[in-house]
Amino acid sequence: MTSYTDSVETSARIMCVVSLGKIGQAIAIRAQIFGVSVFAYDPFLPSEAAA
Repeated sequence: MTSYTDSVETSARIMCVVSLGKIGQAIAIRAQIFGVSVFAYDPFLPSEAAA
């Protein structure tokens, strides 16, 4: 039986962020520091800022 304290390490670290407001941006930056690939979606963000 697996307990909640057991952890699983994967080779791919991917995170999806919905909404890139102040909190979403802060989370994305911190995730990238730890080597996580971040994909983001924000329907209100202009397409010029998506690059």
